[in-house]
Amino acid sequence: MALFGFQLVATFIAVTALQKLNAYFSLAQWLIARGNLTWYKLQSEQDIRSQIKPENGKNYRKGRKGEAKKESLTVPRGLDVQLIPRPVLEVHVIPLRYYTELQWMVDFTFVAAFIYSVTAGYYAYYDPLTEFNLSLIWVLVVQVFALKYLFSLLKLYFATEEKGELWMCLASGLCFLLIAMAMMLIGDDKLDFRLDEALQKVSEEYEFLLEKYLSVKRGPISKGLIKLSLAFICGIIGAILTFPGLRIARTHLDSLRYSADRTFLLVLLHSNFILPVFIILLWIKPLGRDYILSNYVGQLMNGQEKQIMSDAAFERGRLGLVWCFCLMRLMFLPTHLQSYLNMAQERLDQLRKEAGKITYQQMLLIVMSVFRYLCVVALQYLAPVIVIFSLSLLLNSSYGALQFQELKEAASTSLADGHSLYLLSYSMISFMLWWVCFAWLSTSLLGVAYHSIL
Repeated sequence: MALFGFQLVATFIAVTALQKLNAYFSLAQWLIARGNLTWYKLQSEQDIRSQIKPENGKNYRKGRKGEAKKESLTVPRGLDVQLIPRPVLEVHVIPLRYYTELQWMVDFTFVAAFIYSVTAGYYAYYDPLTEFNLSLIWVLVVQVFALKYLFSLLKLYFATEEKGELWMCLASGLCFLLIAMAMMLIGDDKLDFRLDEALQKVSEEYEFLLEKYLSVKRGPISKGLIKLSLAFICGIIGAILTFPGLRIARTHLDSLRYSADRTFLLVLLHSNFILPVFIILLWIKPLGRDYILSNYVGQLMNGQEKQIMSDAAFERGRLGLVWCFCLMRLMFLPTHLQSYLNMAQERLDQLRKEAGKITYQQMLLIVMSVFRYLCVVALQYLAPVIVIFSLSLLLNSSYGALQFQELKEAASTSLADGHSLYLLSYSMISFMLWWVCFAWLSTSLLGVAYHSIL
């Protein structure tokens, strides 16, 4: 078969499908605009005016020629104003901010996942290292888009007149930087990333190649500088995940409150929120690999003192749990978005408890601002999920390539066979996947504590 033959055909088909079918079906539109969500609309000005008794003609004033002219309607805050429920349809979400970005990101991720699955099936029958995996380019593009949109959402908070969000983001990034620097001091015996091993092998291969081809003897590469750079990247990721974490914490608490009488749904909502805890623990070696693959667990499970699974099965199972987490977050997207849309009624109820009056336009802005930012909230919810999902696909491919290289290295006596690069990519991707889960969970737990106290 010609170079990239099958993969190029699959890529062209996917591009055509994304371009042509997007006008008729969109996964993003199906998730949020198929009528499964309800948004709330304020009553018309005429309806509210009919509920208010005129006070000495204050609702009208005369113009220059004596004609009656309406003043801007002022409404008592305690007036029993009702909201009108409406299903969320495509015609409602198209004008919303970030809808185009949300639609593009979700649809492109779906196509990239399909291309990756087809390519994985193709590689099941052919040597995976004879061709470059073009589906990885799709996955990398998904990763870039998701991070780009997270950065653009962060700029929204920086553009506000109040700088509280800016300082909160900077403080969060600094805290995550310090945590990441502390993580870099922990060895491979505690965290299952093989990062120290990868850096050591890269350094040895680097020295070997310089001495062999250039006859130059240099010391090892600076591991400290690499780890410090990685820690700075972790601090930036923690900063951009601050507000998505706080948002999902608020919608999670609201979802629990609205589902208080549905026990099974409550269990699923709690599972959806705490599942990253188990993912994080599986990368802590004494609690994950060392314990699950120990003879003690084998004795408990099978009655025999041997491992219950191989290292490769453990790795696949760990990735499977990540995919289950992404699927659960996707399933509960409508629940969280509906909890967000219900904030319109909560704001109106809070307004009734206040004294004084408010203009109709101000009341309309309070209610409609919730729906205006629906796609922003959906993007804050989905973008971290897509980042985690794309990292898991990259990790799956890098682990497969690493296994192939380790088998090849076992039959070879050469040091410079490229094994260190595969190990380094596996280590970096594994650590970044774990870090994104850790940062998102940390900000979510902080948000739960913050909203619970308030």
